[in-house]
Amino acid sequence: MEWKDEAEVKDSKMKYVYAKALSSLRKYPLSLSRGKDCSVLENFGAHMCKMIENRMVKENMMFSTPDEEEEDEEPRPSNKKAGAATKKKMKPPSAADPQFDSSEPQSLSSTSSQPTKAKQKQYLPVFRSGAYAILLALLDKDNQSGYRGFMTKSELQQEAQIYCDASMTKPDSQKNSHYTAWNSMKLLITKELVVRRGGNPVQFYLTIEGRNLARKLQQDVNSQSQNSRGGGRGGSSQSSQQSRGGGDGSNQSQSQDVVMSSEVDEDSEVVATSNVCLEPGKFEIVLYVDTCETNGRSKSQDVINELQKNGVTIYVHRLSVGDFVWVCREISSNLQSQKRLTISRTNELVLPYVVERKRMDDLAHSIRDGRFHEQKHRLTQTKLQPIYLIERFGSRDDNWMLGEGALDRAICNTQIENGFLVQETSSIKETCAYLTFMTRHLKKMYEQKSVIGCRKTQWQNKKDGGSDKEAFLMFFSDFNDSSVKKMNFKIKEMFARQLMRLKGLSVDKAYAIIQKYPTVDHLLNAYSECETDKQKEKLLANISFGLGGRKIGPSISSKVSRLYNSTSLS
Repeated sequence: MEWKDEAEVKDSKMKYVYAKALSSLRKYPLSLSRGKDCSVLENFGAHMCKMIENRMVKENMMFSTPDEEEEDEEPRPSNKKAGAATKKKMKPPSAADPQFDSSEPQSLSSTSSQPTKAKQKQYLPVFRSGAYAILLALLDKDNQSGYRGFMTKSELQQEAQIYCDASMTKPDSQKNSHYTAWNSMKLLITKELVVRRGGNPVQFYLTIEGRNLARKLQQDVNSQSQNSRGGGRGGSSQSSQQSRGGGDGSNQSQSQDVVMSSEVDEDSEVVATSNVCLEPGKFEIVLYVDTCETNGRSKSQDVINELQKNGVTIYVHRLSVGDFVWVCREISSNLQSQKRLTISRTNELVLPYVVERKRMDDLAHSIRDGRFHEQKHRLTQTKLQPIYLIERFGSRDDNWMLGEGALDRAICNTQIENGFLVQETSSIKETCAYLTFMTRHLKKMYEQKSVIGCRKTQWQNKKDGGSDKEAFLMFFSDFNDSSVKKMNFKIKEMFARQLMRLKGLSVDKAYAIIQKYPTVDHLLNAYSECETDKQKEKLLANISFGLGGRKIGPSISSKVSRLYNSTSLS
């Protein structure tokens, strides 16, 4: 129950896993004495059973069954030295022993039969090692609101790089090594600090033990930063820094760079995301390119090479919606680093434009399979200004299995009704030229301003409140995390998706219908109150939709009526 509550506070998707496990546990009629006994229940995996076992040991809640007590009382033959050592260990405590507390009952199975195990030292990763960086990167993401509950390998490597001296992706050629800092992930999984969940892509997230260790590492970094800012008056603070940094003091400046992004108050749940202000000259404007734009066909290197040839700073990143966005990100102040890494990924602010690139054949295909309206709706929900970058392919007279002029009408409606900026190009080279122009234009607009970060909900009210010297921008993490495709839909959302499968029923029309009839049951009840079939066909005709307040009309209303009232669909 405690783990479920903690997951709900963090808004982690593990809350659903714990809820299912808790439901199975409540249905089980018998008592369970050990964590491994839970493996017989549904929704209990080996990892969760191990977590319960460890927690019971920690809280001294282990219960021995009669069979296990008999096994413990059986003598274990060994050599004489081992037997003598066992006898010494099995010596019961006396009242004269200063460590003996008569007020605490002694367990017979723990004091008389089992030898005491040497206390294992807690695992602590080396400062700025691969394991250290992975734990802190996962903790940073875990502390962010809207966290989806896991990170992919590519995301984790990029996030962790700022905390690690070695490369996460490339082996050290100077040491003739074949290993990267990412190889530390295997150790973290073995020690049950990180969970690796299979899928496409593979997902990684912290266990409770891993989260506690990561918080301890973060507290150590914060305390070192406070000591170093004290002017070095205390010798103990310097020695502790040198002991973790290798004793030469060369890592002190590096640790300070990391601390600038990870310093938080103990009461704060958000890491380095409140009151972020980047002054002119302290940030760079980078074009983020979605990974899908660099995969498949021969376009991968064409787009990247053409943009780099034009002098555009690009960064390949998985975008939840759109193909290109421009991001202000803080420049690292570490002069020793040859790479221009950002101090913290939480100090990335997205400029108010998102680009969706569509080739003509891809646009036609998305119209046919229904993705066109869904993609437009998701772009609108970002609250940024969408730009539709349409790349001509083939002859202009091609209809791509659509009606004559259907593509031109769809482009025109996107521009007029949805308020998108539409730019048509004739080739990849011309597309990259437009992106280059936009990058230079945005640099002129924002490089001399102070940019202030704010949450998505706040940005909607502040986006027009800037001036010639400052601008309010949304956090990139808010933009990307809030745009992830939903897998679990609410009833109202599923009803809207069902309606949009009808030809001619757009997102705006579906939204207007579900505002009046939130579920299928509400609509069926309304149909049952109609006396004739004609009344059913005109039930939705007068519902207004969109900004212009236009009516849905009798044609769409008749289609919906036939869908939910006809016994056969033909």
